[in-house]
Amino acid sequence: MILTPRLASTVLLVFGAIALAFVVLFGLLFPLLGAVFLILGVAPQGEDPMAVGVTLIAAGLITAVIYAIPALASLVGGYGLRSERSWGKTAAIVAAITDLWLLPPFGAAASVVVLLAVLSPPARDDPS
Repeated sequence: MILTPRLASTVLLVFGAIALAFVVLFGLLFPLLGAVFLILGVAPQGEDPMAVGVTLIAAGLITAVIYAIPALASLVGGYGLRSERSWGKTAAIVAAITDLWLLPPFGAAASVVVLLAVLSPPARDDPS
């Protein structure tokens, strides 16, 4: 399998979409659960419903922001490579570096594929 910038752009776009799904999941699920604790006034035994609700809302929003940054970087880098923009390789390298820690071990694997595809010299046509 030859690692090409087109393959790298596909990896970045798919990985960015998956990471964006996590943003939506955590960015909506935890705050909604926290709101339920706040509205209904229920919490695990011995816990303050207000503290539990606010903690869940904050955790969901913080997690969503943390995942959104590399997800958007992946989507921008994938678009830049796919459309052969002048900034595409730079954006792909930045996206690969930010994806290293995201969704381990898949983020690391995607980063390696992208970095090898982007940083390797272009294939030569061999007449033989």
